[in-house]
Order: sequence, then C-alpha cells, then structure tokens
Amino acid sequence: MNVPDIDSLELIPHFQPIIRLDDRAICGYESLGRMIDPQSREIKSLGPIFHGLDADNPDHRRVLFQLDTSLQNLALERLVENPAADLFMNIMPHTLGEAAGGAGFRILRKIDQLKIDPSRIVLEITEDEFMGDIDQMVSIVQNLKSEGLKIAVDDAGAGQSDLNRIALIRPDIIKVDLQLLRASLEDIGFRQLLQTVSALSHRLGSSLLFEGIEREEELFMALRMGSRYLQGFLFSEARASFQEKGQFAGLLDRVIREHSAFAVAELIQGFQIRDELLGSMRAAASNLDAKNLNESLAALLSQFPHQISRLAIYDLDGNQLTSEFRIEAGGWVRDDSAISHNISWRPYFLGAIALSRYQSQDWFITEPHYTIQTEFPRIIVVLVHAEAFVIVGEADWLG
Repeated sequence: MNVPDIDSLELIPHFQPIIRLDDRAICGYESLGRMIDPQSREIKSLGPIFHGLDADNPDHRRVLFQLDTSLQNLALERLVENPAADLFMNIMPHTLGEAAGGAGFRILRKIDQLKIDPSRIVLEITEDEFMGDIDQMVSIVQNLKSEGLKIAVDDAGAGQSDLNRIALIRPDIIKVDLQLLRASLEDIGFRQLLQTVSALSHRLGSSLLFEGIEREEELFMALRMGSRYLQGFLFSEARASFQEKGQFAGLLDRVIREHSAFAVAELIQGFQIRDELLGSMRAAASNLDAKNLNESLAALLSQFPHQISRLAIYDLDGNQLTSEFRIEAGGWVRDDSAISHNISWRPYFLGAIALSRYQSQDWFITEPHYTIQTEFPRIIVVLVHAEAFVIVGEADWLG
C-alpha cells in the first residue's frame, strides 16, 4: 500500500472499557486507533494501515512507529480527563526493540510531562511478533517495569505464542485471545489450553484478562477460568469518550450470582460422585487377599465402581504388583506386561502416600483431565490400603 502522510491524518483515539471483577467497575480502557475520513467525515479504523504496511520495510516501519507514537500521545493526553482509570496501550512489536532508547523513553517523557502516575499505564505486548531474541525482550520489559509501568502480554495462547516466553517476561496481566476464547466453548483441546494459560497466570502472579467477550456464555467461561478483568462488546465497543464507572455492575452481579450457584452445585455433585467412588473402592478392597493379590483382584473386578475402566495394585514404592486390568470392547482384559513397572514418578502417587501418613487420609483423586483417546474427562483414584499396598484406578468423570 502507499505510505500515508501521518501529518495529514486526523487521528482520534477510542477507548474500550476494561472491567475489574473485584468491584464490577470500569478500571481502565484499551486505547484503539481511529481516524476521521477527510471526505465522509466518518470515523474509521486504522487497522488497514497498521496491517497494510510492511514492518520489514524501513520506510514503512518508520511510519508505523510515528503513527504508534502519535496515538499514544493523544491517548495519554485524554487520560488526564479520567484520573480514576488505567490506560492499556498496544506497543507495536516492531518498535519494542527500540523501547530502551526510543519508544520507552518517549512514553515516559510524555507521562512525566502530563504528571500521570506510571503505574496507571499498561503496555500490551504481542510477544510472539517481537523481532529479537527473548533476552532482549526480557531486558526491555524489566526496564519498563522498573520505571513503574505495567506489562500485559496480548493474544496469549494464539498463533505461535510461547508460554515459556510468557513465564520469562512475568507480565502483570495476561490477555486471552478472542478466537481462543470462542473456540474453547466448542473444542476440548482449546479449553485445556485455556486452563493451562489460567494456571500459568496464577503461578506467575499475573492477572488474567479475557477480551472479546460478546455473549454471556463467554462471560461464564471467563469466570470459570479465573479471569479478573473483562473486555468486549457484551459490555461496550470502543468509544471516543469515557463511560460511567459502574454502569455494568448490574449485569455482572446477576451473572456472578448465576455462575456461583452453578459452580457450587457442580462442586457438590463432584463431592457426591467422589464419595460414592471411594465407598465402592473401599468395600471391594476389603475383600482382597493380600497373599494372592492378582487373582483376588481379577475375581473382584465386578465389585469395583462401574466408572472404573483401569485397575492395578502397587507396593508403597510404586512398583506394580499385579496385572493391569482394563475395559476393552465392553469387557475386562488382563495385561501382564507392566508388572514390576514403577509409577512413583507420577506426582499423585507419592502425594497419596504422604497424605495417608500425615493426615491418615487413605485416598487421593486427581483433577479431571482429558487424554488423547477419551471424549470425557478422566480422573485417577488412588486408595492406600492399610499401609500395605496401593490400588490405582482410572475412571470416567461425568460430574
């Protein structure tokens, strides 16, 4: 495309609200670039310009940098009108490498000039588009953080996004991509990836922000995944003006009540299923013959819970003592190939032993998880029998 003359563009930042669940109030805005068409005077997105220019072309990159800087300055000037809100600003990955001596200092000078608290500024980085090595990115991020700015990683889980690099950056906020969010409602694999991003944010101490929320089902998913911040058309599109801080509190209060009631009911159902599983497991285990575990286990398979589809017995060091029994084509089959194999490397196994000795709790159940072969989530049930042997079963989790 032709390189535009930045000075001839009539730029106008728009602001999409970001809502914090703590108080159900607008806590900040993402600044998005718009321009006024010189002929029609309509407001248009700058997306075609940003995406139409080639960042590998030095002339194009210079224009992108100028455009980015101009929009940042305009947005910062508008922020002075709203001292209660934070400002989320995209910093283009093509220019991030210049941040230590260019873009970063320009932003800081503008912030200082306007007397804005740097902690109110969140720089959004699309980390997988950064043109440089990870050490350079980490150094730049640390420099910007040391000046008081916050860092958000944008589009987490999308494209070639590398969760390892997110761990190294340690952002204040992790933003989950719109397409990933929508796919998570329909595809098991995407939902598992969402849970991975959610767990990563918790371990890093980062807050989770779900953007692109357009339907209440997506809002429910955001709540389920532990999102602290919300953004999307369900609340508001980007506008030229700031909005009343508490205008979405009513919607969120209602949805949170519905979500809480559903989540509590789901947990209670899970506790009931767990207790039924454990009761049946203990009853069947009480009839095992410790001197002939293999044959007595084979004889008692029908007494174990119907959800169990795989069973084996181990010693307290994790060595397999019996055959593995599993359901195939509707019936139990016996597999002797893994006898003497060790599973102490599986975290749940030693966790169960530790609980039995520390709290006299004879059971351990893993969180539901999916496997490549299964349509429904699975759990591992571990029962420590009288500190003599350990029964490990795999079961469908339909809670």
